[in-house]
Amino acid sequence: MEHVESKHAPPDVPVPQKRLLRRAFHRFIPAGFHDPVGLARRLLQSENPAAIFALRAALLGPLLMPLDLLLAPLEHLRYRRAPEPQRPILLICGPARSGTTVTAQLLIQNLPVSYFSNLTSVFPRAPLTAESIFGRQRRQTDVSFRSYYGRTSGWSGPNDALYVWDRWFGSDRTRIPQELAPAVRQAMLSFFGARERQTGQPTLGKNNALNACAHLVAEALPTARFICLERSRVTLALSLLRARVEIHGRPELAYGLMPPDCRQGNDPVEDICRQILFHEQLARRQLERLGPERFVLVRYEDVCRNPREFVERIRRDVLGEKPDDSEMDPITGPRSTTNRPEDPTLTDRIEKTFDRISRGES
Repeated sequence: MEHVESKHAPPDVPVPQKRLLRRAFHRFIPAGFHDPVGLARRLLQSENPAAIFALRAALLGPLLMPLDLLLAPLEHLRYRRAPEPQRPILLICGPARSGTTVTAQLLIQNLPVSYFSNLTSVFPRAPLTAESIFGRQRRQTDVSFRSYYGRTSGWSGPNDALYVWDRWFGSDRTRIPQELAPAVRQAMLSFFGARERQTGQPTLGKNNALNACAHLVAEALPTARFICLERSRVTLALSLLRARVEIHGRPELAYGLMPPDCRQGNDPVEDICRQILFHEQLARRQLERLGPERFVLVRYEDVCRNPREFVERIRRDVLGEKPDDSEMDPITGPRSTTNRPEDPTLTDRIEKTFDRISRGES
């Protein structure tokens, strides 16, 4: 790739400097987004508060980089002093568009857990220190169910904290890690130990791609528990197809983790169907490796159908807490598993594609 980058680099910008600028920029706009300018335009056109806030945060991040660097030594001091975590670490995962964001918001709103806020996204080197200095007192019940492709609004809104996971998995979020070095496992343990020490609560995090490497994280974090979402194949396929268009502007560009051997062709529907089947296989493998006590498979439709039952199950089985008899407002809870009417022609094509792939036909 070096010759390609050198060929297209402006003559007044040396290649190493251009690479550094790109790396800095992608701390706030992931490298998987092929057209950041087009994405920004689509975010503004959506008029979605969470989308516009995400854009503001991405623009603010580089401006706060000097302060982030200044706080980094204090951050590392927290890690060095941290004991190993003793409380559960709840990690939400599953395919993109499977309902992981709503599920995380539901648990944050109703369980005694800490979570990573949007404030940490503009301090990727010192997220814990930034929260301790700038984070205001917030209530779990203030977390809303509004989001835009996993992004929430407000500095206290939940954040995936993928910039933290990049420390251990690398910045290429399309690559599935095969192993974690001892130093990486120790760094992960120290981080979550520092987080628990700071908050005094179990930690809840979300990273969709953890369903591909949960066994590695489980080895590093003995108290980690994974909640993996599954969703109706057709509904998920329709949502992924919309995501490709609304985020990338082009249906042939993948959204979410794809199979390593998948060659994206001219048929987005087939690509997406293979992507969904790949994630189903990942979930089954992790369930076999970790068992149902550490890797909990959940249907998103079941979460929407009975939010209280799901929350109380996690409270009891994962946190070991007693049941909570307080009211859960049914209006603010998740109510629907799809946002738009389905296209019968497209739905029929998706169903036939799943059937053909399942039979092993090319």
